[in-house]
Amino acid sequence: MNFCLTGACNRKKSVSLFLITITAFAASGLITACNDTFTPPSTRTELAKTISGAIGLLRTSSEGNAAGFQLRGTKAVLIDSITKAQKFDSLGNKVTLTQARIDHATANLKTAMATYVNSKVVEIDPVNLIGQYTFDQVQTSDDGDVVKDYSNKGHNGNLRAGSAFWGRGVPTYGTDRNGVFGRSFQYNLGGNVEIPYNDDLKSPQLSIAFWSKQNVNNPIVGNQYAISMNRSDGFTLVFDNTATPSFTVNPAETPGVYASDNSGVSLKQGVWNHIVVSFGDGFITFYINGILTSKTPHAGTIRTQITPISLIIGQDLPTTVYSTDPLSPYYVNNGGYLRGYIDELRIYKSVLTASQVASIYTLEKP
Repeated sequence: MNFCLTGACNRKKSVSLFLITITAFAASGLITACNDTFTPPSTRTELAKTISGAIGLLRTSSEGNAAGFQLRGTKAVLIDSITKAQKFDSLGNKVTLTQARIDHATANLKTAMATYVNSKVVEIDPVNLIGQYTFDQVQTSDDGDVVKDYSNKGHNGNLRAGSAFWGRGVPTYGTDRNGVFGRSFQYNLGGNVEIPYNDDLKSPQLSIAFWSKQNVNNPIVGNQYAISMNRSDGFTLVFDNTATPSFTVNPAETPGVYASDNSGVSLKQGVWNHIVVSFGDGFITFYINGILTSKTPHAGTIRTQITPISLIIGQDLPTTVYSTDPLSPYYVNNGGYLRGYIDELRIYKSVLTASQVASIYTLEKP
């Protein structure tokens, strides 16, 4: 409440002058109550500070499908909230706004920031994840470039040129399933990613999850090795001439008597599909786009290699291992290479459950 002198409101800002006036006229009866409430000027300091903090949060975080990254699409939501706050702040410079409205805008942006911070990727079965390759962070596409492993196990890979027999291709940048260029690799002419053999790959059981899109070929080219570790002595995932993925393992219990099965589904060329295959618990199991398509009994465990050979994406063996000897188990003409794309590869030393597969698919689908 303000005080009025003979009907006129005194709005002096000086506290000392106000006190003198009160003292001088207190006994005269000239001081009367006035209903004209003084409203202090609004301040946007906290709003501006919050906007700055939100912009900083955007600059220091990234979207992705690996643990610790923000869920894809959450940046756009936060950017929209920042834009609204900035427009509100700009409006406040031109017209009178109540402090309550400014505080409300500030609170809304703080809520958006908290939601963004809490929207982090939670890894599926992190204990058994032994390799995760998003292919999002590769700066160039040259022979030898590092491909980062986001599983925190340190199993980085390298881009490699394919065999001269195939044409010495190198993986090239491609557009991923979300339409973003530079976040997947296209494989052809033997171009591959080599992941050095490691103790984690000695697991008796295994699950592999990845996205793939085959190049359109008519007729469909078979014998397209997508993922392989020591072809005849380890395991392979191959697309056949019906564009059906098949998985083959050389079991430790019966070396040379291979366990093999396919997904039971022919995939359309030129279309992204999510593929999961697991070997263990007595079965070879396939999921396509989150749905179980095949589960076939196959006893045994994966054979531990006597001669360690790297895991390869894009052809069946490391380029340096190929032999031109027709009698060699590494004879190049018995192999093959992928014509198409692979993205978001995960390798587990466990058999993924149906719910875990569904979680990965839901997290990564466009």
